[in-house]
Amino acid sequence: MANSFDSLHSIYKGHIGWHPIGVTLAGVAETAHELRLYPISEISARAALLDYPKGTTNDTAYTSALFHIGLSCAERNDPYAAGSYLQKSLENFYDVSRLHTPHYFPCEPMQAITNLYVAHNHPEEAMQLFESQISRLEMQKWRLQAQNQPVNYSLIEDFYHRAGDLSYSLGYYGSSERYFKKAVLFSRLADKNNIFIDRERFFSIAVSQVKQGKYQEADSYLAACARLESRSPNLCYAAPYTRVLQSLVYEKTARHAQAASLAEGLAAVVEENPGTLVWYSDLLTSQGKFKEATTRLKIALISMRANLGECDPLFLKTKQRLARLEFLQGNLKEARAMAENINDIQRQVVGNWSLDTAYTFEVLAACDAANGNYEKATSEVKRALNIKRMGLGSNVPCLADK
Repeated sequence: MANSFDSLHSIYKGHIGWHPIGVTLAGVAETAHELRLYPISEISARAALLDYPKGTTNDTAYTSALFHIGLSCAERNDPYAAGSYLQKSLENFYDVSRLHTPHYFPCEPMQAITNLYVAHNHPEEAMQLFESQISRLEMQKWRLQAQNQPVNYSLIEDFYHRAGDLSYSLGYYGSSERYFKKAVLFSRLADKNNIFIDRERFFSIAVSQVKQGKYQEADSYLAACARLESRSPNLCYAAPYTRVLQSLVYEKTARHAQAASLAEGLAAVVEENPGTLVWYSDLLTSQGKFKEATTRLKIALISMRANLGECDPLFLKTKQRLARLEFLQGNLKEARAMAENINDIQRQVVGNWSLDTAYTFEVLAACDAANGNYEKATSEVKRALNIKRMGLGSNVPCLADK
């Protein structure tokens, strides 16, 4: 029992009431979960709850038991049963009235849950969970501000940043842009000044905007990235990312001379990293250099396949670019087969409302239209535009409205 108590207290640093049976069983549940003995973890956690009176809130062992019941439900691919337990546990884990951040990273339990949902192909539930937690923390913030009480802005900032990361990886670029902008705002409220994190967020906002076609807006954020990089020699590793994306933005906004000037010498630099290689291939595609872009993408895909796997959202985004390039080079059969394969996996991994799913439908529609199958192409275009309207806002036209 002492070991269970010490284990929980060392991890969560919260209040643990004197409930010997509950503390012990909560510790057993945690250990069983680490050993992937999920049924034992769930049974132990449910038994632990019996040692606590109704209405218990600020108790770490009780919270841990709720958390592990939720995780076990999610592990057996039942996110709906998991939801209520996870919501209750997260309300106790994360409270903006606590000013001192615990020793563990603030979003660690939240990250564990979202990773689990994504791994079990429930991306939309992961997004909804983040949204509900952020709404709760924002409401807490308003109440504390109304009472002139201090607020832990850093906690809300961390949530927005993690939500931005998740949204981007799943292809919800409108959401990722909004979340990263909010993270920047709350870092200011928390009086933080970290040049590395600021640059990362500015770049993430710019990338999200580029994926939505907001090139002029992305230009200003990329300029801010370049300014931060010039101020710190420790940010030299980031410069190629900014430079290649700026070149793409210049190309997309018809500033071809600036794009060519900035892109000089990039070819050798981008080979070192699959991320910059992908953006460089986009630049080459914009310049009509389809064969060279295809070669670069294939190099990036080899690395991504080895490191991420073929069902990773980033791998699928990159492969989707390759399908588009095959279409642009007239290889309709290869392009359609590739896009169809991507679409089947994508709709499971990132959901039906991801903009990446919409972009794959566009490739399918282009291939079908080129093959004369206009009815099918029209259906696919409608699906793509409906997803875009949901993802980017009501100002994006939908074919069904015309």
